[in-house]
Amino acid sequence: MNYCTAAIGSLTATMKAHSALSTSGIGTKIVKLDPSMTKRGCAYGIEYSCSDHKAVRSALNEAKISVTSYIKGGGGEIV
Repeated sequence: MNYCTAAIGSLTATMKAHSALSTSGIGTKIVKLDPSMTKRGCAYGIEYSCSDHKAVRSALNEAKISVTSYIKGGGGEIV
């Protein structure tokens, strides 16, 4: 399975994203990112199946959760 990662930032915002996506029926994992993986040095993100990318973007947009970047590939260490 191909994984993508949405870099969120704070752990609290990442947990809210995880909850919003879970409510939408999208399976995710919270991951701790290496700060060099993102432009802003963000530390946490959501890892999900790349096949769910459009649904993830839509659900996070609807929940008003800001994503600093989307990364193709797994994000890092599972929290």
